[in-house]
Amino acid sequence: MIHNAAAPSHDKSTLPTFYFYMPSGEQVSYCAHAAMGAAFILHHKGNPKNQEIEFLTVQGGVKNKAFVSGNNVELGIQKNVQERHVSKGAVESLLGQIGLTMDDVDQCSEGVSGSGSVSGPSWPLLNSSVTRFKTLIPIQTLDLLHGASNPKDSDEFRDLCDSIDSTGVYLYTRVSHSDESNEYECRQFPRASGYPEDPATGIAASALACSLQNRGKGNAEGRFVMNQGTAMNKHSRCIVRIEDDMVFCSGTIEIDCEKDMFLDEV
Repeated sequence: MIHNAAAPSHDKSTLPTFYFYMPSGEQVSYCAHAAMGAAFILHHKGNPKNQEIEFLTVQGGVKNKAFVSGNNVELGIQKNVQERHVSKGAVESLLGQIGLTMDDVDQCSEGVSGSGSVSGPSWPLLNSSVTRFKTLIPIQTLDLLHGASNPKDSDEFRDLCDSIDSTGVYLYTRVSHSDESNEYECRQFPRASGYPEDPATGIAASALACSLQNRGKGNAEGRFVMNQGTAMNKHSRCIVRIEDDMVFCSGTIEIDCEKDMFLDEV
């Protein structure tokens, strides 16, 4: 939902404010793909010559930016990276809900698919966040990743996520045959959003990119490619790049349908 959508983007006192709601009705602090879509709509309904869209979120205080070029939107997120270790027991319970076990987890130091024979310290199991915490779990192979299933018990899955202050499980494995040096296949199972799996999750992709870079898995450009939704036949491709104190998440926007709703002030 966009409040004050007609506001000029250069005046912070009247910047449009984005509010984010899940299909379940729950309000959340941030949703990157919804923000990208909203910025795209504001750009095309406002001044298409102005490629920079500024906005606030319900968190308030921090001015956000998105850059629109054609159908491509790049969203800038403040690099406020937070990480917390998650216990093996908690991860094991979450994996059990989606049809996987700890044997499917890539626990080698490389965190790369098919590298289970490489010795080294265990890859950390983390809750990672740039805006909302996601539980990052590396999976050994693409086949195992795509073998995960929707949570068996949605209430229990939600309670397990809540017990570790997570908003969802983000599985990932590196695409070793790709021409890209940092390309990953990912799947996201949200804690309780009104749907079992998400085909695109910008904040999780950004959190994963920052976490990987913190462990020396980045490149000089700080660029990552995160594929998602493949197992759902709803493939998405998110480009994440990291610069100083900002994380930039970009993708191509397509509007399937459009409907305006005008709400009274509350």
